[in-house]
Amino acid sequence: MPTDPDQILVTTGADHALGLVVRLLSRPGDAVLTDSPTYPHALDIVRRLNRRPLTVGLGADGWNLDDWESALREEKPRLAYLTPDFHHPTGLVMPAAARSVIADASRRSGTYLVVDEAMRELSLDGRPLPPPMASYSTPGHIITIGTLSKTCWTGLRVGWIRASKNIVARPAGLRRSGDTPNSILTQLIGLRVLESNDELLEERR
Repeated sequence: MPTDPDQILVTTGADHALGLVVRLLSRPGDAVLTDSPTYPHALDIVRRLNRRPLTVGLGADGWNLDDWESALREEKPRLAYLTPDFHHPTGLVMPAAARSVIADASRRSGTYLVVDEAMRELSLDGRPLPPPMASYSTPGHIITIGTLSKTCWTGLRVGWIRASKNIVARPAGLRRSGDTPNSILTQLIGLRVLESNDELLEERR
């Protein structure tokens, strides 16, 4: 995705990124729509911040679009959290048509769509993936989070938020009030990792 530096906020991993987005774009008691099952730590973050998880069950073939559209239309949650690429824990990949449907439905309901791409680069069979979820809408509506800890190694706690410039500037303000800063050394290691990203990814796969 074409991305300006002002659209990126560096975080200490994807979990940290998700927590910042939840704090910024919702209030205690608000609903956060997720898959069921989903990444357990994401649910922990939602509950710890006193938001209300609202779940839509995954079927054997993946995402039930009627259920997603219904939940978005009727509940109008502030946020929805998705892992469309190598979904955790099922490993499913969301088809392009489903991405378009969910992106459109969340935009109509006024729901911010938070897309976790931590696993996107770890295809084991080399098959091409659908375009990133963010390509189906504007940065003001779809927020992407990611991390180097899955593609490189767990101890490399460098993550990011990709969103519109206005959204990215707001969690930066939250971080000034008691948030743990990123280690400069860890970020420099991240830069070295990115220089050899293709080779490292091949080893990791």
